[in-house]
Amino acid sequence: MRRITTMRLSMGLLMLIVASTAAPAAGNAPRDMITPAALYDLAENATVEILVDGRLDGSGWFASADGLVVTAGHVVVGRTDHRIEIISPAAGRKIAKFVAIDRGHDLALLRVEKDDKPFPFLKVADAMPAPGQDVWLFAAANFRHKLMLRGSVARRNSTYEYFSNNRQYTNVYHVSAPSPPGTSGGCWLDQRGRVVGNQSAFMTVNGAGAGIAMLSPPGAIAHLIQSQKTVATTTTQCAFEELWTQPVGYIANYPPGSAGLVPVLIQAEGAAAKAGLSDQMIITAVDDQLVAYVDELLTVLRRKKPGDKVTFTVLKLDGSGQAQITIELEALDATRN
Repeated sequence: MRRITTMRLSMGLLMLIVASTAAPAAGNAPRDMITPAALYDLAENATVEILVDGRLDGSGWFASADGLVVTAGHVVVGRTDHRIEIISPAAGRKIAKFVAIDRGHDLALLRVEKDDKPFPFLKVADAMPAPGQDVWLFAAANFRHKLMLRGSVARRNSTYEYFSNNRQYTNVYHVSAPSPPGTSGGCWLDQRGRVVGNQSAFMTVNGAGAGIAMLSPPGAIAHLIQSQKTVATTTTQCAFEELWTQPVGYIANYPPGSAGLVPVLIQAEGAAAKAGLSDQMIITAVDDQLVAYVDELLTVLRRKKPGDKVTFTVLKLDGSGQAQITIELEALDATRN
């Protein structure tokens, strides 16, 4: 599988790459687009750095004037009972209380005590910009404070990525951009200064960054801010890989033209293991709906609730033909990995 790295900070070698930034042509600019310098000022005032037990462990931003703060779920999951603080140009250093989490989108909501003055906050956009549009990440990167990094939207629709270190699927958008460790929870802004995503993870190949950032969708961010309630997320407690990504020798075990999903990283005593799923079969349908792509399967699963049952049609490697396996979906633990 591709390695997906969620960004809990660690010190190490850092390669600095200088990139030029050319301003977009004025004739193509939206009327309410603000300059990159003004965008920086807006983000600097409304963003925070997250401390867990006194250590800088991620980034975040004010989502309301009364102290709601958004960060990445993996920054605080498993540590919601620890001392969590924010540092902000507007608020100084304050204790932050855990409010809610959405593990399916790697989002967490915190709250800090209100000041006499309202906190500067960022508004959430209705949708992700079109592919190729510029977006900016504002965050602390590898203990470097107040950095603004430029990227471009790399995909029209959101997709599902399996974060192996958190053992979960997360629904994300892809952006072509650097996203170093420490930027987790940072806000991605469009040219109008609206939040279009929350930094979640980045792709690595053989341990090196591949230049693809992954961010939580704006709709999920807006929902968590509005509801202020933890979102239950279903899981089969395994991952899936598309058949055509497997070695040729493995693919040859199935009839020509076969398509489906191979269960992998099956957790011992998890829902998938208990039901009998293994990597010696491919899933060809879920609830009688044909599936060949991971997104097709995860879209069905995420429409269900923990405790619901789902039926996989599988084709076994041993030549015994098709079978059906029913799994009772579990809930991702909201407090630990």
